[in-house]
Amino acid sequence: MNMTQTMKTIFVDTNLSIISARAEIRKLARAAGLNTADQARISLATSTLAHFLDLGGQHNGEIHFESFNHDVQPGVRVICMTQGRQGPAELRSETSGTLNKLRWMVDELDVQYLPENEVQITMIKWAV
Repeated sequence: MNMTQTMKTIFVDTNLSIISARAEIRKLARAAGLNTADQARISLATSTLAHFLDLGGQHNGEIHFESFNHDVQPGVRVICMTQGRQGPAELRSETSGTLNKLRWMVDELDVQYLPENEVQITMIKWAV
């Protein structure tokens, strides 16, 4: 049985938006039952990814986040989206190094290249 809380969204147009998202995600992770280290990992992964995508800098974007239960295991899902960044080919070549750095912080990572040069990266951290 999958149960999800309402997804929250923060529109990122400044660096302060990233700081706000990081704090909100950490609070959500705590409420979902993630330990202190995992709370730090998912919030750090979020801000690292947002900075890499230059959200709040040259590009605006959105950070969506929610807690959920998959069967009986709670987790936190974070989705970072950007619009109108560089073309997918250029982003793909840049992304591999950064995503490798993020992989140790999260349990699942998925990258989707969407039309209009949009990118959607989904991260999940499970409570242990």
